[in-house]
Amino acid sequence: NIKYDMHILKNHGIQLKNIAFDTMIASYLLNPQNNRHSLDHLSLEKFHKVKISIKDLIGTGKKQISLREVPIQDVGHYCAEDVDYTCRLKKLFESELAKENLSQLFYEMELPLIPVLVAMERFGMYLDQEQLHTMSGVLRQKLERIEKEIYDLAGEPFNIKSPKQLSEILFDKLQISIGNKKKSTRADILETLKQDYPIAAKILEFRGLEKLRSTYVETLPLQVYEDTGRIHCTFMQTVTATGRLSCQDPNLQNIPIRSEE
Repeated sequence: NIKYDMHILKNHGIQLKNIAFDTMIASYLLNPQNNRHSLDHLSLEKFHKVKISIKDLIGTGKKQISLREVPIQDVGHYCAEDVDYTCRLKKLFESELAKENLSQLFYEMELPLIPVLVAMERFGMYLDQEQLHTMSGVLRQKLERIEKEIYDLAGEPFNIKSPKQLSEILFDKLQISIGNKKKSTRADILETLKQDYPIAAKILEFRGLEKLRSTYVETLPLQVYEDTGRIHCTFMQTVTATGRLSCQDPNLQNIPIRSEE
């Protein structure tokens, strides 16, 4: 995962001029269906080597310490293992990539993409926090209105976010029939009901707006990095089986679209 190291080096003013290899990306190209490409996992899979775990060095939870506090001898063994098995994997994957005719894809597309992603991640994405703050107020008002409409249709207040309570309202109290299908409050079931039952349409509308409010409108501003005023998500090359990039911390690739909001 040399992209991570490039960020660390850049933070200290060191510009890496060339990338020779990345075992994580090589592993992904050779086995895109697999979602485990870490150094520890690959060392175990390819060489039956159980590497020193970072948890063994620094612990976990409240007792976790900084790597600075670990004796240098122990850190030395840990780092040496990382270097050793990265080099072993490089040698192995080099020949496997050639054998599978993946060398051109690896060297001409995947490796040159890494500095591009580093630049994108460091530049970040601007977020109009003022606009989202305004939108938050509008969404909360809409949600309150829809919530009241759902209660009126149900004949009583209940926790709309609770599948159990919602199921009791729809299928026990209102006696809504879904034929032979298992009683469920999943979106696909509610979609089939919304033409005949206004409450189903209102619940779908409520869920859509609530996800927008809780996952994006009120959460994304909390993920803005103070020093830059931007969001700096991570673009991953080694996650999807199809080869497209994936985005995390936060994921900006699944924001709902094609609605007024």
